[in-house]
Amino acid sequence: MITAESFPTPDLAQRTLDSAALAAARAFAAEQTTVAEMVRRRICDQLADVRSVRVRTAVLQSAYVDVTPLAVVAGHVRLGTPGRSAAARRRPIPGAH
Repeated sequence: MITAESFPTPDLAQRTLDSAALAAARAFAAEQTTVAEMVRRRICDQLADVRSVRVRTAVLQSAYVDVTPLAVVAGHVRLGTPGRSAAARRRPIPGAH
């Protein structure tokens, strides 16, 4: 199981005296946890009876493609990264097509 402890609030996000900003930064861990646990369950269910490396790889790539834009956009909007678009922060899986 994935918990909020898996997503600690970065020190940089805590460098503010704005209580609303601090609360938003800390709440982001809960959002990350929800998505990560959903994806973990989906991957476990889909891989339960699969032995083919090709199919297993496709399941993991699909999960990555589905989740990465959500995480990048949520992080960009919630915590802010001036001067960097969500597209600029997305990292492809090496060798994935």
